[in-house]
Amino acid sequence: MSVPTSAAGAFLDRAATRPAVSIADLLGPGDGLLVIVPHPDDETLGCGAALVAALARKTRVTIVRLTDGEGSHPRSRRYPREVLKALRREEFDKALGALAAAVGAAPPQVMALALPDTGVAAHVAEAAASLADLRFGSLWCTWRGDPHGDHVAAAAIADAVEAAARRPVTRFDYAVWGRFGTAGADLDPARIRPFPPGPHAAAKAAAMAHYRSQLTPLIDDDPNGFMMPPALTRHFAEAPEFFVAPA
Repeated sequence: MSVPTSAAGAFLDRAATRPAVSIADLLGPGDGLLVIVPHPDDETLGCGAALVAALARKTRVTIVRLTDGEGSHPRSRRYPREVLKALRREEFDKALGALAAAVGAAPPQVMALALPDTGVAAHVAEAAASLADLRFGSLWCTWRGDPHGDHVAAAAIADAVEAAARRPVTRFDYAVWGRFGTAGADLDPARIRPFPPGPHAAAKAAAMAHYRSQLTPLIDDDPNGFMMPPALTRHFAEAPEFFVAPA
């Protein structure tokens, strides 16, 4: 995936005139929220403020982390694979703790599948099967329009889990990378649901700050490693979170 450098794109253009939604709109009437997350940080960047709002309502939240995010700096010698995994898991735990603490809630339950970063597509069926016994009424996952294979695979896992639920599910997909560039060019604007961070903006910013491996030059010995451009860090901290309703 090519990382954009500015917060602009077809999706954001379409979302600009869409009315904001409430957390009640995103949760629906069902019992419990299941959130599928490809990598540590997607939950905070893509739907962190909405998670705080859900926790404030005492919603039972389960987060399924598909990978440990070990693919972000594959050539780092100071942070080899297992060290990077541990770091990113620690960042994830601290970020969730910050989101929950903002509203005096316990952190969400986490189910970690430890699938290979950049290789989730090969494990869709087994991942979906492992989630078959979870109870939930609402389901959020990354939008299939995100230009990252693991994000597309997460949406496929959500499709299978939703189909197997055999009960009504309130489903929304949160856009992370698909909000930039041309990914949203064919998206019907009526499907976009903006959720402004509002009173939960500070909690989201505090959670983001724990992702030093992704948002700062902490790992500086891999010239091809990922680092979020500052303009996008500001965007994710301040802009609405964007959910996409089923077609």
